[in-house]
Amino acid sequence: IPPGLHLTTPDEAVRRTSWDYFRKLIDLAADLGDNAVMVLGSGKQRASVNGSTAADAKRRLTDGLATMAPHAQTRGVRILIEPLSPQFTDVVNTLGEAVAVVKSIGSPAVSSMFDTHNTVAETEPHDQVIRQYASSIQHVHLNELDGRHPGTGKYDFELILKTLSAVRFNGWISVEVFQFKPSGQAIAEESMALLQNIQRKVEGSRQ
Repeated sequence: IPPGLHLTTPDEAVRRTSWDYFRKLIDLAADLGDNAVMVLGSGKQRASVNGSTAADAKRRLTDGLATMAPHAQTRGVRILIEPLSPQFTDVVNTLGEAVAVVKSIGSPAVSSMFDTHNTVAETEPHDQVIRQYASSIQHVHLNELDGRHPGTGKYDFELILKTLSAVRFNGWISVEVFQFKPSGQAIAEESMALLQNIQRKVEGSRQ
């Protein structure tokens, strides 16, 4: 979302302009291809500002998404609320909080996702979080807790892939990184090799 826009500000004019822009992003996603998803991270643009509380901001976020949902459904786009670490925002920090917003909206066009990097506020083991909210997880981001690519830290990706297999997750799994050394190609190749090896082990354990 460009500078100057904010989804949960108490300034109604700015908020309206921001959601109008969001609507255009829905159209862009739909125009790019079928079965599009929009990951709603945007920690700064959804955080509480100008004297609002986190509860105020969450209510405005929910209201805005509810307004966007019919258009997203018409265009065949799913909006996925991404839980973010408290260091990035004070609005929706856990998958449970995201699912509560999803349920309050009650639209097939609004759901959530799981991101290993943004799990610091979760109080349950991550495999249990996935099992509990499996029906609302429509996309997955994999990375180390410090934002590096899989395999450069100690995160248990095998447990995550086993759990996703157990709950019959059939959406996209992507690698999202915030540190880009040694290169994009090297990161992609190393991540793919690691995850393919883990996936073979997971599939072998089912036989």
